[in-house]
Amino acid sequence: MTATPAFVPAQLVGRQAVLDTLDGFVRRLEDGVSDIAVVTGPVGSGRSAVLDRVVDRARASGLAVGVARCSPRESQLPYGAITQLLGTLCRPSRIGALASGIGPTSRPTDTVARMCDTLLTLSAGRPVLLAVDDLHLADPHSLRRLVDLIHRARQGAVLGLVTSPVPVRQVLDAAGARPAAPSSVHTLRLDALTTAEARSVVEARVGHPVQRSVLTVAGVAGWSPAVLHAVADRITALGRPLDTDAMPQLIAAARTAWSTRALTTLHGLPKNVVALLRATAVGGHQLEPARLAALAGLDATAFADAVDALRACGLLADTDIPRLRHPWFADDVLAGMTGPERDRLHRRAASLHGQEGARVGTVAEMLGDVTSLVRSWTASDLAASSRPQHTADVTTASLRHSLCEPVTEAERARRLIRLATAEAVTAPQAADGRLRQVMLRHLSRETWPDVLNAADLLLSRGDAETARWVIADVHQRALTKIPDEELRPLRALGRLAHKEKGGLPLVAPPPVHSDRTGHPAQSAVLAWTLATRGDERDRVLELARTALDEPATVPFMCRIAAARALLSADDIPAGLDRLDAVAADARGADALAAAAQALLSRTEEHTT
Repeated sequence: MTATPAFVPAQLVGRQAVLDTLDGFVRRLEDGVSDIAVVTGPVGSGRSAVLDRVVDRARASGLAVGVARCSPRESQLPYGAITQLLGTLCRPSRIGALASGIGPTSRPTDTVARMCDTLLTLSAGRPVLLAVDDLHLADPHSLRRLVDLIHRARQGAVLGLVTSPVPVRQVLDAAGARPAAPSSVHTLRLDALTTAEARSVVEARVGHPVQRSVLTVAGVAGWSPAVLHAVADRITALGRPLDTDAMPQLIAAARTAWSTRALTTLHGLPKNVVALLRATAVGGHQLEPARLAALAGLDATAFADAVDALRACGLLADTDIPRLRHPWFADDVLAGMTGPERDRLHRRAASLHGQEGARVGTVAEMLGDVTSLVRSWTASDLAASSRPQHTADVTTASLRHSLCEPVTEAERARRLIRLATAEAVTAPQAADGRLRQVMLRHLSRETWPDVLNAADLLLSRGDAETARWVIADVHQRALTKIPDEELRPLRALGRLAHKEKGGLPLVAPPPVHSDRTGHPAQSAVLAWTLATRGDERDRVLELARTALDEPATVPFMCRIAAARALLSADDIPAGLDRLDAVAADARGADALAAAAQALLSRTEEHTT
């Protein structure tokens, strides 16, 4: 018996308990005892690395080992996994002999039956490890044969080891490959690494200690070894000490690594799971579970199975209402659909969402009916509030219907913004989704004013975390499309979102560029930044007045920041007047959340 190596590679840090259990199965196999083990875990958790370690262990012990590595491409090839197993178990001459016995009229099923019989013959003579990586990507023909093969082979000594992020029961059900008799299966899950383990992985890969901020970056996409490796490789490629400028690159590396693996996993998910993932990408928080299931076209059982599968893959957050683990992954999911598919899904979501499923959290949601706060109540208003708002309903329905019409990209962006403002109170999460859609899917030279407007409105809704992520993405994509002068207001909004939320800087180039006073919006944010530090009162007043003297070119949220800077610098009358002006302009543009933000700032001054 070969002893287990004492050294554990960096990619297996934190996996010792699972490795010990699998080593025990290998020892049982050497003693003639059969087992079936499934290694599962979320995206990037190192399932393949664990399988490779067990394969090496079995080969070192002199066992026969068959390995199949499934992929999206091979999932379209009938019996691809079975062929791989045979190819790693048999000598080339044996495979040639099998091939030579295939006549011109032979059926594929006859050939596969002979291949399976050969595998059974091999297992009868000595213990065999049959290892299948990414079982969820195996072709249905192989899945059905593998189930039969493993159970028939257990007459000898066979260790069946598979990896899958999806519960194996769902994988087999989707392929119609359920075993005739139930079997005992050992499920081993790879969980997220601890902070100490994550740091060990990164430092082992780069060859030197790293600061704690690197681990915060890795946390952007989960504590998975694959993401940590991508971050470490980026650190090595930079070839210099880490600073603030390097953080956006590390964040991009982490997100790309996570998304790439998540999209690969998506190829092998059952249809009901893919349907729910797409519905979640569109529906977000605005749909309660029953309506989200309806959007995905699933009954209660299929919905529950799909939720379990997506959570097992690490694609959903641990919340009562299904929600993507990373909001930015929604665009990757929807990008994999055709245009008509996306349009149909958006229309269905628009018809299904309702106030009952709305989540409370952002400014406009907490304020409720914002219109009541941005104008004085009258007796007629009070009477009208008790009546159904048919006019508003008709307007919203008309706008939704208009999105189905063939229009220019710029006109579509404007209609999405109009619909977002109309839904700001009754369907706040749908409204946020439409603003993100304008920013991320309608980014062009012609639509840039609309993109900037959408960014301003999204930040005004109070979810600075989401706003700064989306603004960072848009800025990165816009660098090659939009002149630098026109990018400056977006940088100012990005800096403002970062200041409100805190955490790592995300806008590229770094947000420090917002400290330049080349644009009134940047002057506004710099004035507010200096005011919060209690520095340079005269400069605060100068910068704020410069920004507020050109309101047409400055986003609402930047104007509010400038007005707040005036208040902080003790120019109270001017600050209050400017907030009133922002509220009036925002009302005129139907930007109710921005108007509410201005009034909140005014209220804060009166209560301090």
